[in-house]
Amino acid sequence: MLAFPDVSPALQRARGHINPLSLLDILFEMRRTKWVSLNGAGILPEFQGKGGNALLYTEMQSTMSEFGFEHADLTQVAETAVQMRKDLVNVGGKAYKNHRVYRLAI
Repeated sequence: MLAFPDVSPALQRARGHINPLSLLDILFEMRRTKWVSLNGAGILPEFQGKGGNALLYTEMQSTMSEFGFEHADLTQVAETAVQMRKDLVNVGGKAYKNHRVYRLAI
């Protein structure tokens, strides 16, 4: 799993232009934000159904609290990842985006 502070507000204030002042704002936002972005969460197939997901979510919550984060945004959860979506609902999460993969022969 990859987790990082959500610095989107600072990037929006900078309108995408990085200069010394906006970089300073981004660094301050990293310390100020209560949101963390999570990417790449998942359980390997051989560990699914054995409590690995509960361990992952418990450790995730513990680490987030330790660093002062109160909210998380889990990105890149495939629409076909049914078990992951069920787990998120069970821990109080809410799906608000769908990621789909389309193929087109060229």
